[in-house]
Amino acid sequence: AASFAPISYGFGDWGTATPSASAASETWPASAHAYKELFMMPVDPQQYRPKDFLFWEAGNSLAFRDAWTSAIAGGADWVQLVTWSDFSESSEVEPYTDATLAADIGTGFYDLDAYYASWFLTGEAPKITHDVLYYFYRREPAGAAAPAQTKPTTVVLAGGGPAMDDIELLSFLTAPGKLKVTIGTQTFTKDAPAGVTSFTVPLAPGTPQFSLSRGGADVFSFAGTVEIHGMGGLDAGTLDLTYWSGSASAARTCELHTP
Repeated sequence: AASFAPISYGFGDWGTATPSASAASETWPASAHAYKELFMMPVDPQQYRPKDFLFWEAGNSLAFRDAWTSAIAGGADWVQLVTWSDFSESSEVEPYTDATLAADIGTGFYDLDAYYASWFLTGEAPKITHDVLYYFYRREPAGAAAPAQTKPTTVVLAGGGPAMDDIELLSFLTAPGKLKVTIGTQTFTKDAPAGVTSFTVPLAPGTPQFSLSRGGADVFSFAGTVEIHGMGGLDAGTLDLTYWSGSASAARTCELHTP
């Protein structure tokens, strides 16, 4: 840093999409500021690289949220989204789906950006004006069978481990409420306060159902739309460690729109 400071406008880092690295990055801006340089903070939702048979455990949305809060609390000058559209490494923030899945998925990381980017730019957490639920989960366990792959047993956890097989329901609530996740024959509930709450439950085969209730009555409910497979893996015989995501409110489910 001392060598580059005289010829640099600022410093940055490419980062890693793991909760531990994202949380630790809060101290990075201060290191740059000690040299009177600005700092550009990386914010990375996830890293699953089928082309390299590598993945980094992002902990559903945790790595992404930790990176944003580190940028805010650490006093970063700029933020770099790593990345907008790198589909080959599954790190895209741009809404995403594929030919086999519905159009109302892939919006979770994109929608979360609205909240955290506003907070970063204004210095104040946006007021939560309506209830929104976000979901993040993989459609199969990290160790699921993948017999059609050329290297079916060598997908390597490169960082952030151990691999997590969880469904996350992330709530933004105007008032306290009860969160519910149903998957297969199991139902899990959590009393959530107003504000932001992360609720994780074990991954299991089936299509998860999510709901928010108050006073014993549903405020709204919806299905995750992405089916979760068991250890036998996907019908295609290939591994998919992407965290699929989406969001919904009482008004509607967020969807992708094509021109």
